[in-house]
Amino acid sequence: MPQTEPVSWLDIRLTSGDSTIILRIDQRNLYVRGYSRDIEDEPFWEFSDSSLIPGSRHLAYGGSYVDGYNFVVAAGTTRLNVHLGLPNLRNAIAILATTEDPNSTQNNALQDCARALLVLTQMIAESARFQLITNHIVTNWFNSARLTSQLVRMQQSFGTFSSAVQRADFPYWTPNTPLPNVPNPNTANIWTVGQAIAALGILLYVPRISSRMKRQVHVDVGNARNADIAVGAAVDANVSHPRTLVSIEYVRVNDIDSENPGELYGTVKVKDFWGVHTVYDRSSSNYESKRPGEFATLTGPSTAISGDDVFVISVSLWDYDIISPDDEIAQGDIVWEPRTENITFANYDKRLEKVVYGEYGNVTVGFSVVRQALNATIDVLLINGDKESPADVYGTIKASQVIGGSSTSLTLFEKSSSEYVQVRPHHSIPLTRSVVVVPMTAGLTITTDLWDYDTISPDDPIAQGSEYFDAVVGTQTKSIYGKYGEVQVSVTCE
Repeated sequence: MPQTEPVSWLDIRLTSGDSTIILRIDQRNLYVRGYSRDIEDEPFWEFSDSSLIPGSRHLAYGGSYVDGYNFVVAAGTTRLNVHLGLPNLRNAIAILATTEDPNSTQNNALQDCARALLVLTQMIAESARFQLITNHIVTNWFNSARLTSQLVRMQQSFGTFSSAVQRADFPYWTPNTPLPNVPNPNTANIWTVGQAIAALGILLYVPRISSRMKRQVHVDVGNARNADIAVGAAVDANVSHPRTLVSIEYVRVNDIDSENPGELYGTVKVKDFWGVHTVYDRSSSNYESKRPGEFATLTGPSTAISGDDVFVISVSLWDYDIISPDDEIAQGDIVWEPRTENITFANYDKRLEKVVYGEYGNVTVGFSVVRQALNATIDVLLINGDKESPADVYGTIKASQVIGGSSTSLTLFEKSSSEYVQVRPHHSIPLTRSVVVVPMTAGLTITTDLWDYDTISPDDPIAQGSEYFDAVVGTQTKSIYGKYGEVQVSVTCE
């Protein structure tokens, strides 16, 4: 069912000997939200990161694997170290059923209950999501075994692979059909429809839109292994459906060791299921001068950042000092956790700002998680630069997004006249960043203000103006002119 539907519960009664509990799971996404001891009139215990169960009492920890004080931290272990099997299942049920206060620090109650919930989450919810986890647990049912690192990591990909399968080319796919927008190879060893269906036990419903007309088809999914796939009569055949993408828009310096300007360097990186995306990376020997209110010169990402599952923005920024030790300006993580964000969906499709602090300053990271978007790669080709070869190019190139009714310009190229770059005709202008997110609802506008630097005569305008590009799969190319030149802008969306 769509995740935006009202909450619907899947209550699973688990019994071991004289012990019984009820595990309450959100039917929309298979998140475990809490449990009860199956005692009349006794309320549920709910993880602290939600308030969905009427009359529930909150546990001392959340149900995320990565965010805040969660049940993995409270359990004092990791998913890699938890043994799963029949003995562990029985023990987890007994602990929760016999513990009156799971938040008590006496007799290790808090840690034991957190560990019991971790076992049940793996054996019930995660095994329902992933057939590969079910297979592993069943194989080791009586003797117990820990999950492999690949199976643990796969738990952060439920939305990613569910989305990819639903964006595949129905009804023409075969088991060997590549999953759209999925790297091949990848660490999950899943890049075809057949591999994904074999790995998944169920699909998370992901709403889709497309720029193509729909066609009426009859779909035979009888050969789909290990998954039940319901396909309606009208199936969208565009294999590059929009997906949920993360747009890192800016990093604004608020305080840089009380200096004006300061010497900024360090890293900003984003980790999603596919890996680490570098957005900003400067060494201390390559610092940039920034005043409060100015923006760091972002250089990435080089590929799309997925917003289907958990992602983490890690900030480590410093102020370079010649004599004294360098000063920490911003150090910390911004965690996007669908477990909590998908309760209300209030933070999607809007510009978000998070402040990251350090001992001697802070910065603001502006980003968006766009549910229906394409990933665009931009190339700007110099056609004519005042008929010079090479031309001494400076000025700005910006890409404008409209997200949630708010427009932001992303700087792709910015050079002063003293920083000009030499570009020959029919060669690309070197962009600082070239990969951006294109919302399906708004497309993308590219604006250029480019000049040719001349030593003696006045500088010559090469290209001044804007062009709008639709959010459609493929490459669009448009020209922007100036009095003494022309550039050709290509936007390739996928």
